[in-house]
Amino acid sequence: MTTRKTLLALLVPLAWACSSGGAPGGRVAPRRDPNLITEAELQDVSVASLFDAIRTLRPEWLQRRNPTTFRPQAEFNIVVYMDRIRFGEPETLRQFPPALAASVRFLSPAEAEAEFGTGHLQGAILVATRRH
Repeated sequence: MTTRKTLLALLVPLAWACSSGGAPGGRVAPRRDPNLITEAELQDVSVASLFDAIRTLRPEWLQRRNPTTFRPQAEFNIVVYMDRIRFGEPETLRQFPPALAASVRFLSPAEAEAEFGTGHLQGAILVATRRH
């Protein structure tokens, strides 16, 4: 019986701590999508270019993955699309301010090839621009 009381005494505070949200005031902090940068996130970052915003908020997007073929020199860089039009490599995003984008999404190589066809062995970055 004492073992049950001890176990109960340990589990009740633990369950209570797990049920309370991690954010102040009991609010649950919003989850961040690892494959999406929202307009709100872009407004919160203080950088000069969209490239720098991505490098700050999701640096893993800009890292080349391990070669997927026997000819790694034949693999291209990540492909950037702006409003679903092929734009170039990530470096081209240095020309644009973060305020240009409504959202930025990363597609894995499989997702990018399913969406846009072959030639996306490093994935793709999709920029949806703001419509004025």
